[in-house]
Amino acid sequence: MFSDVETWTSAFIWHLIGPEQHIGQMVTAGMSFPRQLDLLTSLFRHRFPDPLLLQSLDALTKRISELEQKRNTVLHSSWVLQSSDPNEATRFKITANRKKGLHHAKEVTRPEELDAIADGFQQVLMDFTHFMIPLVSTLQSNKRGRRD
Repeated sequence: MFSDVETWTSAFIWHLIGPEQHIGQMVTAGMSFPRQLDLLTSLFRHRFPDPLLLQSLDALTKRISELEQKRNTVLHSSWVLQSSDPNEATRFKITANRKKGLHHAKEVTRPEELDAIADGFQQVLMDFTHFMIPLVSTLQSNKRGRRD
């Protein structure tokens, strides 16, 4: 599901940049997902300065960012089975940074929690595309109107 959100984010950026999608593709190729969200937001603010639309986009990108963080936590952790319950796994992650120093994170996780992340991506993808597609369509209509 994350890859679908990532693909749609890139595609919306391409449309917001302009009619030549290959230029947008060159811009987003290799760009980290958080930077893509930043670029999407900046381009959106330029193309659609309506405060209500900006508020809706901000809410969507916040949800997407939170889900991405949860996804990254799941994917970039080690997992062990420590419980006698086959429906539990323990997530283990070691980090170190300037602020906190060495940190060990350990958390028991159930399948329902992982399902909730996947369901969250499915819902946010639907909300995101339903919000963006009509707006991108208006850009395309405006561009066609200018050529006539």
